[in-house]
Amino acid sequence: IDITDYRDMMTQLEETKMELEARIASGSQTLSETNARLRQENRLRAQVESRLRDAHLSRTRFMSATSHDLLQPINAARLFTAALKPQLPRGTSEATLRVVEQIDQSLRRAEDLIAELREIARLDSGKQLPRRSHFAVSELFEALAREFQPTAELRGLGLRVHHSSVWLYSDQSLLYRMLQNLLANALKYTAQGRVVLGLRRRAAGAEIQVLDTGPGIPEQDHVRIFHEFERLQRQHGQLEEGLGLGLAIVQRCAELLGHKLQLHSQPGRGTLFSVTVTYGQVRARPPGPVAEAPGQGLEGLHVLCLDNDPLILDGMEQLLVTMGAVVTTATDREELLAIMRAGGRPDIVLADYHLSDNDTGLEVVMAARQAGAPDIPCIIISADDSDVIRDRARAVGYRFLSKPVDANRLRALVLALTRSPATPGLATQRR
Repeated sequence: IDITDYRDMMTQLEETKMELEARIASGSQTLSETNARLRQENRLRAQVESRLRDAHLSRTRFMSATSHDLLQPINAARLFTAALKPQLPRGTSEATLRVVEQIDQSLRRAEDLIAELREIARLDSGKQLPRRSHFAVSELFEALAREFQPTAELRGLGLRVHHSSVWLYSDQSLLYRMLQNLLANALKYTAQGRVVLGLRRRAAGAEIQVLDTGPGIPEQDHVRIFHEFERLQRQHGQLEEGLGLGLAIVQRCAELLGHKLQLHSQPGRGTLFSVTVTYGQVRARPPGPVAEAPGQGLEGLHVLCLDNDPLILDGMEQLLVTMGAVVTTATDREELLAIMRAGGRPDIVLADYHLSDNDTGLEVVMAARQAGAPDIPCIIISADDSDVIRDRARAVGYRFLSKPVDANRLRALVLALTRSPATPGLATQRR
């Protein structure tokens, strides 16, 4: 029997088998090599992402710590200028008054810049949590109108605020900050015409709008302007002053709150920013705070100031003395408790939060209360205005003010907390 054809066929099958096995082996090797490369790329990507996260956290911590330290001397300088103004004699030249005012304005500008750095650092840290509540949008609009009307008049612009009866559900403080930045930007870049703040009812929520008649924003810049440290040019071609963080803060707040942020703008046709906010439920409004007479002083009040920075203590003392208060100062727990034991019970304590040796003003005043002054009012004053610090102060019945301290706010709050007849105090001491 001739089996030649059979053998040839078997040979071809064997060759085909060997070729397929070689291909499979080659493919397996290629697949293994590809998988190995992918694993290596994933490891490298994870390392890069970890380094980026570390760098981001390091930058955030640096910005927070640096801005906190920078606020301390600015706070002292603001206290000194606030104390200086009432002491200027009658007949002081206009030039001198103008210099003092320019110093104060420069300090306020520095304060604003540092506040922006602190805010962006706080938002990037992931520790900022929304505190949502139901509130009337009219509360925001009325406050914004009072704040920005003088700026609009100074720039020769119209500011129209269309009030609404709508209630919102959001973090009132963060939403107010967003609208502050949008209005400040609108007034800054608008050379003539007007800025409008209003609200439109949409199915998805209340759309708050800030419209201006400024130069408009080119489409290619619609994304870039929300980046950190980006500043657009004014109509005359010069870069705007500031750090370029205002809109970056707006975008981060919108993301945190889950609010839709939109921009519509064309060169020569103005700009419209809008924020869509969830509708809220109508609630009874709590009574507002009693306004203090602007000229009312602190005559007869004994104020005890606690701070580990002698420069700030000096500035605070000079400011309070010009308001008529009797002032005692302490730099730590031992000094404050010694004053209390000596019979120097004050009418109110103004305490910095972060003291030396990891002590806090909150804990020191709590110790003073336990030592025999259970009802002594206290204002915690700190450059660290985080929610954690505010909550700790509120939990024990203390009030909070952020540094740099505004003299009028400080006086009003001290008066609000010391309405009962003043306790006889000590003569002014320097400790």
